[in-house]
This record gives sequence, structure tokens and C-alpha cells, in this order.
Amino acid sequence: MLRALFRSRVTIRLLGYFMKYPERETYLREVSREISEPASAVRRELERLETFGLIRSRSIGNHKYFSVREDFPVLPELKDLFLKTEGAVDYLKESFSRLEEVQLAFLHGDFAERPSAASLEIDIVVVGTIGGDQLRSLIEKLQSILARKINYTLYESKEFGRLLEEEDPSLRKKLDGEKIVLAANLTNKG
Repeated sequence: MLRALFRSRVTIRLLGYFMKYPERETYLREVSREISEPASAVRRELERLETFGLIRSRSIGNHKYFSVREDFPVLPELKDLFLKTEGAVDYLKESFSRLEEVQLAFLHGDFAERPSAASLEIDIVVVGTIGGDQLRSLIEKLQSILARKINYTLYESKEFGRLLEEEDPSLRKKLDGEKIVLAANLTNKG
């Protein structure tokens, strides 16, 4: 989706980086390393974003540092756009990895194959001892923030193991294809 709005892959990666870390001030080589793009391409796109007014720079010694201009007029909308597209997986990982009651959580289905597609529903499998009400509350919050429908299946650890061992067709369907792990706390035996 963002590729249609922003022509450059480097620009999309830069925007994703700065939307994820808006308070961070970074220099060219550091951000180049973080987004795995050549410094020359990063420099060019940083200059464009600075001309656009989203990024500011300042020089300290031999380094030029870049940061987000917090007063950029559409910064909140831009953050929302990235959260709902490129940043959705990171946000889901942060949300699920903090839950001690979750042994395993992963995305599956169409969204796992194309996580930046804005129109897709999100399908999640959760394994652990988390209560149904607690999970429902989290899912409702995530749906509101990401502006997407989230379908989830909750398994207790023993049930998940049994269904896996029995090669349950319903579980097999969820396990086939692309998956994105959101949390894996396998030391918690729940």
C-alpha cells in the first residue's frame, strides 16, 4: 500500500524506522545499517525528507544527526498510517511478547504472507494459559488501534500438543503456509 504512495523502497524503510523510533536522533551510517540500505541511497532520501519538512538535521563534529520534527503537521496521521500497514507486525509482537501467559502466538493466513496489505484481516493463533476475557480485551484494543478485524484461536498448551500430535486438519490448515511468530515463551509450560 505504502509503495503506491511512496515510490522509493528506501523512503518507506526510512519512514518506518523514524515512525517506530520518533524520539531517536541518528546519523547516516547508523540508520543505513538499521534499515539495510546503502548509505548513498539513505543520504539522498534523508535530504528529500528534510526538504519535505518531516526530518531535521544538525551537525555535531563530523556527524550529521537526523530526527523527526515533532511539529510536522501530519505526523500523527503518518504514524497511524505506518502503524496500520508497515508497523502492524511490530506492534503485535510487542503486545504479545509481554504476556507471560502466552507460550506461543503466531500470525497465519493471508496477512502473514502480505503483512503490509492494509485491507487484510489478521489471523492469530495463541497458545497458553491466558484467560479468554483477557485475550478478548487485548484483541479489541488491537482491532481499534490497527483498524483491522482480528480473528484468533486460543489453545491451552496440552490441547495444542494433542491436536498437533493427532494432525488435526483445522490446526494443520493454520500451520500450513507462511507464519510470523509474535511470541515464543516456550519455557513457560502453562
